This record gives sequence, C-alpha cells and structure tokens, in this order.
Amino acid sequence: MPAATTHTEFARKVYNSLPFSIQQEITDPHAYFLGSQGPDYMFFSRAYVLPGSLSKYGNMMHHTKVREAILYLHTHCASSGVLKSYFYGFMTHYALDSKMHPHINREAKKIHDTVGTFEGEAHFRIEAELDAWVLQKEKKSYRVFKDVKVSDSAAEAIGTLYEGLFHTVYGMEIPAKRFEDSCHDVSTFTKMIAPGSSAKYHTVIRLETLAKQPHMISAMMLDEKDPSVLPLLNPNHEAREVPGQPGVTDSRDLPEQLEDAKQFALKLITKFDPEDLNYDFIGEPAD
Repeated sequence: MPAATTHTEFARKVYNSLPFSIQQEITDPHAYFLGSQGPDYMFFSRAYVLPGSLSKYGNMMHHTKVREAILYLHTHCASSGVLKSYFYGFMTHYALDSKMHPHINREAKKIHDTVGTFEGEAHFRIEAELDAWVLQKEKKSYRVFKDVKVSDSAAEAIGTLYEGLFHTVYGMEIPAKRFEDSCHDVSTFTKMIAPGSSAKYHTVIRLETLAKQPHMISAMMLDEKDPSVLPLLNPNHEAREVPGQPGVTDSRDLPEQLEDAKQFALKLITKFDPEDLNYDFIGEPAD
C-alpha cells in the first residue's frame, strides 16, 4: 500500500508518460492494473480476514528478499504479454510504495502516539484518505474493481508465476490455484467495499466492534473519508523526518512526492537496473 485506487491511478499516469514503444508492450491493461497492486493483491485474498487468506505472504513480500523477488519476476515475465504487462504494473507499485510508505508510516505512528488508534488502522485510514484525495483531484469516480478485473487465463498465468516465485525465492510450496483465486478476489473485494452506502459502512464498523477487532476494513473504505485532512499533503512544505533514514528530512508537498515516485517508476520500466532496488516496499534498506 498506498491503497488500491491510488495505485491504479498512479499506474495510469505512469502509462501515459511511457514511450509509445513500451505502451505497446502492455497488451493486457487489466493485468497491468492488477500488477499495480503489487504484493497488496494478497491482502484481498479471502477478504483479508477469512481463513486461508494469503495476506501474511503479501506482508512478507513487502520486506523480505524484495530484490530477489523482483528479479525473479523480471526474468519470468519477459516472454509473455500478459506477464510483462503485470510486471510493468508491479514496478509502479514498488516505486510508489518505496517512496511513500515511510511518510505514511510516520503519520500513522503519530496518530497512534497521539490518540491511541491501532497503528495498522491509522495506516489504512490515511491510505483511504489518499484514495479520496486522488479521486477528487482527478475528478474521477471509484472504479478500481473494473480496472483490476483480469481474465481467467491471466489469473492462471499469474497464479503459476507466484507458485514458482514462492518456491524459488522463499522455499515455500503454495499451490498456484490459491494465487489464481486471489487475482479474482481483488476485484470482488474492492467492489464489495465500494463507497456510497452509509448503511454498509456502519454495519462493517459494528461487526468489527462486536468481534473486538481493530477497524481495519472500515478504515479501508472510502466512506466518510475527508481528503482535506490528509496528513500527507504538507502544503506549507514543513521539513519532516523520513523514517528509516536517520537525519534525512523531506519538505516536499504530496504532488511533488508523487511526481518523484512517477519518475522513479518510469526509470524502472524503461531502464530496469537491479542497482535501483535499494529499498523494500516499506521504504527501508532492502535485504
């Protein structure tokens, strides 16, 4: 994360800035947009909270053997139009996450330390506010569930890809079918949590409360999220610390940070170089 809508809209901006020759290589736009979800696509597996969810593996991919995993994808996606489309989308995810996650984590910790909100819940809420800000800025409606709706054949190819990745990189045996199903879960779940129903939103909150769980799913939902209070905006260009990078501060506002991430994504796609994979998806030094 950032969340699903921010990633698809960011990937769209990257695509529009790519050389035409590389745009032509993206033969499956739905696979490209699913790729833009990166390892997050596993968070949507089994609605995140149900038994059998792949969410723990998605979390692991964010910070473990990141360079090795990306190199595996780079090699094994090269000869397939669907998988190359997916890989290019995946690189937009890596670029945005590695650039923005430190700032989201900083603000989530600040909220936790100030009002006691569970840090993961605060993280998801900030990301939902970012989604709302992106949609407002671009004058668009919520449509991520349409963008990431891949075909059965694409889901099968991506499932097989991840089965091989987890076997080779992580030494884990996870059936391809579980990854394949997760591809479809992204579209299903993002449609389920689509904004616009106050009753649905407050029902989710009540269920989370009854289960004595942090409000993680309701925090993801865009209902009642005010983009004007998004702590990432930084319109006054205050110098803020960058977690994981001692002594480093960043005074850029949000649009400037997003532009920097876009330029990084363009470099990763047009001039892929393993030497650029210095950070994990959290924005900390890669192992």
